[in-house]
Amino acid sequence: MSLVTGDVVSRWVATQLGITVEIDKTAGVGWAEPDGTITIGAAFYNYTTYNMYVHLAMLPGHHLTPTFIAAFLDYPFKQAKVHRLTGLIPRKNKAGRSFAKALGATYEGCLRECLDGGDHLYIFGMLSTEAERWLTAPYQRRLRRNIREAVHGKISA
Repeated sequence: MSLVTGDVVSRWVATQLGITVEIDKTAGVGWAEPDGTITIGAAFYNYTTYNMYVHLAMLPGHHLTPTFIAAFLDYPFKQAKVHRLTGLIPRKNKAGRSFAKALGATYEGCLRECLDGGDHLYIFGMLSTEAERWLTAPYQRRLRRNIREAVHGKISA
């Protein structure tokens, strides 16, 4: 598996979720198989100096690794230096809500009947201080090693 970034990831996330995103206003971070097939991706959008929103998609049968989680949280908190990350998760996406909670995000409210078909969106937020446990030295070392290998061609991107 290798780290991939850029528009290709944002487009992939939008396709997986059936949503439209303004590609020129997003940043993508993903995980790909050696053949380049993206299996997990995050599209970050609506960036301000204080907050950023995220959409996350994953192919069935794949798992989030600690290294991907470090890469996923490194972008908003270490590179963009925002104070919080916000995710809007449909009520029907129980796995997404469970992931957000396991990551340490806080349930902050509900946007009732705001989706087609009357589904609700649940709001989850994570502060930079809450992300620190995923951005500790062991995770950062794995992330740097993966980036070095991708840059030097040891892992296909």
